[in-house]
Amino acid sequence: MLKLQTSDTTLNAGENFKIELFITGAGDINLSKILVSIPGYIVKDRRVKFTSVDYSLIDSNKKIFHPSLEIQEEEPSFYMLPSPIMYMYFGAENENFSIKPHIGGEMIYQLNGTNYAPYTIDFAIANNASAGDRDILISFIYKYGGKWYQDSKTIRLHINHWYEKRFWQDFLQLTILLGFALTLLLLLKEIWSIRAWFIGAFR
Repeated sequence: MLKLQTSDTTLNAGENFKIELFITGAGDINLSKILVSIPGYIVKDRRVKFTSVDYSLIDSNKKIFHPSLEIQEEEPSFYMLPSPIMYMYFGAENENFSIKPHIGGEMIYQLNGTNYAPYTIDFAIANNASAGDRDILISFIYKYGGKWYQDSKTIRLHINHWYEKRFWQDFLQLTILLGFALTLLLLLKEIWSIRAWFIGAFR
């Protein structure tokens, strides 16, 4: 099964967005594929950064693996073929992992003080991306016990309209407060004028 973690899903044009992908559940997976579909027109330069944790086998008996990072650029819609290691339990001797034992697809790898999910997708929202809600679809297809299974997740991004941006929200709030203060001053001035008229009329 897929497990996703994301940064803030409410964004302005030009801001960065991150998706972390995990695979949960061990087993004898014969074949698997993860498909990512991001609307191309919301991605700056139509390129995403894809970071994966790759493993080389150190000791097959103890199931000890050495992790390394691979970073590459991809188009907004792409697919990956998870290594069989992602479905295997790691030995207790493996270093730099958050929880042990765990299967490779669930592990958080630590390198130079930074945590890495098995797969990470980063991209910036295009400056000319149209405002509104946009869906990212991620599907995990795998074969287990001679049968095919699919797990799909949808991430809904909201790209702010101009009036939803913090600057304009603060500006509108300030305008409302100034308008209220001005109305209050005019009201006090009117009350003061009426009071002065009454005092003058009954002297």
